[in-house]
Amino acid sequence: MARPKDSTPIFEEPKFDELQFLRDERERAKSIIVVFILGVPLGFLSGFLMLQGYWYLSIIIMFLILLFLKQLITSLGIRFPKRASHRFFMGAELVLTWLVFWIIFLNPPLHLVSGPQVSTLQEMESGKFVNLTATSSNHYSVDTQSVDLRMYVYYVKPISSVSVSYYIEGNPSQVNTVSSTYTQPWVYFNLSGTVGQVDVVTVRAVGSNGIVGSDTFYLSF
Repeated sequence: MARPKDSTPIFEEPKFDELQFLRDERERAKSIIVVFILGVPLGFLSGFLMLQGYWYLSIIIMFLILLFLKQLITSLGIRFPKRASHRFFMGAELVLTWLVFWIIFLNPPLHLVSGPQVSTLQEMESGKFVNLTATSSNHYSVDTQSVDLRMYVYYVKPISSVSVSYYIEGNPSQVNTVSSTYTQPWVYFNLSGTVGQVDVVTVRAVGSNGIVGSDTFYLSF
């Protein structure tokens, strides 16, 4: 006699709960928004700490936030994701938001971490200024007896002060201040009194935000 076939199906597809699905998606949306909102002040705080010289504290704070992220999310009444991929992307969103707003904080128009640009050394020749070409690494050769020079100074913020100083090569303890005139965007100065020696010249500019930019070069006469 033949055995009756088992009518029990091998696999039964679970019933799709649309209401539960919508609830889960709503919780995920909440967690995404909360993580973004959390990352923004963390980024700004990291930028502030970096300006104060404590950038390493930003790394420590972010590590602690990631470590206790589940507790932070659940304390706000939001369900923490069960799937590992969802948890990974939540952590990645936090780190990315943190980095983006850290960078934004350190750049215009909020802040500047770079100083004024000091470049393009020029010498007066035949009644006009021409660029000097470095003979070697930041080393310039000047032949004229009347050393009227100027240097380009640029910054996105106003310049508070510009100064020029030099010392004879090999004698850095004897720094001399050079009289100069700053007429945006150039600082003008004269080194005719130093002909016959090698000078180490520094042009220093200070922005209105207190950040300094400078260039140091060698002049051979």
